[in-house]
Amino acid sequence: IQSNESILAYYEVRSNYCNCNPEIFSLKGENAMGTNFFIPGQNYLDNYYDFSPDPYNSFDIIATEDDTEIIIIPSNNASGINAGDTVTINLNMGQTYSVRAQSQNAEFHLGGSEVYSDKPISITMKDDLLAGFPFLSTCKDLGGDQIVPIERLGSDYILINSFLDGPGDQAFILAIENNTVLYANNNQIATLNKGEIHQISMGNANSMFVQAGKPITVLQMSGNGCEVGLAQLPHIECTGSQNISLTRSTNELFVVNLIVPSEGIGSFIVNGNSNFLNTSDFEFVEGTNEEWSFIQASFNNQ
Repeated sequence: IQSNESILAYYEVRSNYCNCNPEIFSLKGENAMGTNFFIPGQNYLDNYYDFSPDPYNSFDIIATEDDTEIIIIPSNNASGINAGDTVTINLNMGQTYSVRAQSQNAEFHLGGSEVYSDKPISITMKDDLLAGFPFLSTCKDLGGDQIVPIERLGSDYILINSFLDGPGDQAFILAIENNTVLYANNNQIATLNKGEIHQISMGNANSMFVQAGKPITVLQMSGNGCEVGLAQLPHIECTGSQNISLTRSTNELFVVNLIVPSEGIGSFIVNGNSNFLNTSDFEFVEGTNEEWSFIQASFNNQ
């Protein structure tokens, strides 16, 4: 996809069976292109077993230039590749290669896998038909996102809780270096080595500030009721955007999380209306000394 002006693009996957369970994969343009990647992942929900074809966790690599050499090191057994083995492949521009977990069990998914290339590539990770049993029901959902390379990662992240049933949103923190010290709301909670994943349950907390002494990747599991989705979070050192366009394909619940330095809470305009978001509805992000604020805004009528 190319354009002569800036655009926003995503693709959405929905079930043909029920026209339901949409998952949005946000396309990140040049920010998603790189040569060094760690694959984020969740090790909490299994892929549901009673479907055909069987759903799995996997990641898809696409080349942006001809004769691209790619090195893959899976964290767990994948189809045709043993855990920890190094496999080298070559792709031309537009060609893709998919690495699929051998097991449907969450503990054997591919989070923490490494991918390196000699020319820019992009990667999408996906986890199909996640069994949402911990969220009080038997929902089964696709989750995934287009990820960013190591050079786009940071060390400070903000999580906003969604509308999942108990135990609430889950965050999966992946270390890309040894001896990575992890903090949540300024409390030390773990020390991770390269490729290790630490799970954080948000419970009833509205927000959470996650920091580390070294760059990390944060994958958030959120959703509504027992319907889950996955997204790789951007770090707050990223400059963000001043203009965002949003659209949707269904008339289901449509809520937008906005995170902003606290001095900016009165600066939003929605469809030309500067009063759409009330400054009194913003909350301080826990653990940020009131330097950051957030709002969960319903856009159902927009």
